[in-house]
Amino acid sequence: MTIAVVAACLFFFYVGVPWVYARWARTVLARKASKRRALVLTFDDGPGSRLTPAILNLSGQSQAKATFFLPGSNIAGREAIGAAEYGLID
Repeated sequence: MTIAVVAACLFFFYVGVPWVYARWARTVLARKASKRRALVLTFDDGPGSRLTPAILNLSGQSQAKATFFLPGSNIAGREAIGAAEYGLID
């Protein structure tokens, strides 16, 4: 194989496959949310000291489910908020 073919294969698996999967996942999620008449929100890069507790409080009051994506570097100093997001504490 030539270097160009190997590079194209690597590019496809590094960029193409995740892109195709993300498009597919969004489509599936949109269909499921539409059937259930649901609103889907995700909260990225938390936990924040101000907004995250407010979102947790609001979702708890309305019995709504929420999804949080927490980079480990953002948790230091906010461990209690991170634990609350995972339902470990109230």
